[in-house]
Amino acid sequence: MRFILSIIFIVALYISIDLDDFLTGNIYSIVAYLWTFVTSMEYIPELLESRTSFKDISNRIKEKEE
Repeated sequence: MRFILSIIFIVALYISIDLDDFLTGNIYSIVAYLWTFVTSMEYIPELLESRTSFKDISNRIKEKEE
């Protein structure tokens, strides 16, 4: 997953620097946004694990009530 996100990061940088003549501030904004996106994507496996645990606990409570 990190490899794919790194490729996305590099491609976006290449497009913003080489293909489009963005100013330094624009490139900084793009990098900051991409960096935030990449770091937030790293938490998805933990969130999915927490969601699975929550669903399991929820199902156990429902079974106990019945």
